[in-house]
Amino acid sequence: MIDDIIIDFELFTSEEVGLIYSFFRLIEETTSKRVNPLYLEEEYKRYRTIINSIRLEKKYDAMVKKAIGVSIYQTMVTLKRAK
Repeated sequence: MIDDIIIDFELFTSEEVGLIYSFFRLIEETTSKRVNPLYLEEEYKRYRTIINSIRLEKKYDAMVKKAIGVSIYQTMVTLKRAK
């Protein structure tokens, strides 16, 4: 479950934490319903701007995959291939 994921709160503002969890929930939604690809891509760019670290991206991707069984990276690769 997404709410079980613990991110590095000291690295982000409370607004950024909210946006990160919002993005995680959006990724979770891709498992149960169709999500607008343009919106997903736009939110992914915002997420990456906030994270601003490949190490953290990989860490959070692994945590999301463990929590809901979906990789952020693989989701975005699939989206780009579909274009």
